Amino acid sequence: MAVASLPKQAQVPATAWVGIAGRISGVVRRDVTGEVPVLRLPTAARGTRRISFSVPQLAAAALVVSFMSAGMALLATQGGRGASSIRASVTAEGPGGAAARAVSLEDNRYAKVVDQLEQILEAGRAVLALETLVTIEVSLLTLDDAIEEIETALADDPNSDLLRRLLANRQRTRLGVLQRAAAAVQAQT
Repeated sequence: MAVASLPKQAQVPATAWVGIAGRISGVVRRDVTGEVPVLRLPTAARGTRRISFSVPQLAAAALVVSFMSAGMALLATQGGRGASSIRASVTAEGPGGAAARAVSLEDNRYAKVVDQLEQILEAGRAVLALETLVTIEVSLLTLDDAIEEIETALADDPNSDLLRRLLANRQRTRLGVLQRAAAAVQAQT
């Protein structure tokens, strides 16, 4: 193949060793044009940059990769401690067990708090600027749509930990929007 086409003996240009010796000793000989003579390999691409890292940079990168892989392995093997313990208690007690009652109780508390905050917002609509009301309403509608989509997906896959976390996150976000809106109403009155 390609090896057969190579010459039997290779001749190294005489200037190559002078340039190498000069670089080793720290003295670089320049030719008449002021350029340093460099032996170019025929396969080397011209104009490519060489990227080099210091030892501390390489050590830091190795640490980052190590910690990230350890964290990913931990997540993969444990899958979230809280979610697995809830799943185990629902499985042990059946769908109507203590875990299901606890989730139902949390839903009731969430609904009560949201109702109270919505009443404060409704009563204070007159004191808020129109732009503020529009922003609040758009945010709440967007969150309501997201919550509805997640609840629909949960109906299809009720054991999905990811969907439960997404639902809780969107509910907390909605609660936060309502709390800030109620605080703005109370600050104006």
